[in-house]
Order: sequence, then structure tokens, then C-alpha cells
Amino acid sequence: MAYAPSTQDWVLRWRVIKPERARQRALADCAVADCQVILEFGPGQCGTLALGPTSFGAGQGDTPAVAEAMALDECGRQEQSCRVVPAECNR
Repeated sequence: MAYAPSTQDWVLRWRVIKPERARQRALADCAVADCQVILEFGPGQCGTLALGPTSFGAGQGDTPAVAEAMALDECGRQEQSCRVVPAECNR
């Protein structure tokens, strides 16, 4: 998953066999100068992002619910008005 704090643009890539290829695709698709990879998750894992007006949080876990809770918790440490992006899973 790649994220650009300046614009809050994000790209989530899953079901890509090679981790390096997933990183490259996420960064290329994000296409914002400050885009950076903030999360990598492997086979059998789910990942997502929670966004607030000035903060973000990334999460991963065995289920979408675990990933979403982790992302909301991380984002919520900085502010309370975070919204979660539905998780995607590598199954």
C-alpha cells in the first residue's frame, strides 16, 4: 500500500506474487511526489488504511475486521475523526 500525505491519495495492491512488483505498481499508480509504501502484507493477510483530516493509520491482519481495527486504532491515536477504507485480502 502506498500513501501520499500531501494529497491523501492512496493505492492498495494485492494478489501480486512478488513483493517488489507490488511496491513498484503501488508507487507508480499513486504518482504523487511524496507517495511512500506504508504497508506490505503477504499471503493469507488483509490490509487497509484509515484516514483522518491530518493523520492516517495502516493495518494488517488475518481478517478484514482485524486489519480495519488496527488501522482505525493507529489513526485514532492522533485524531478521532478517522474513516477506514475497506480491507483487501491476499487469499
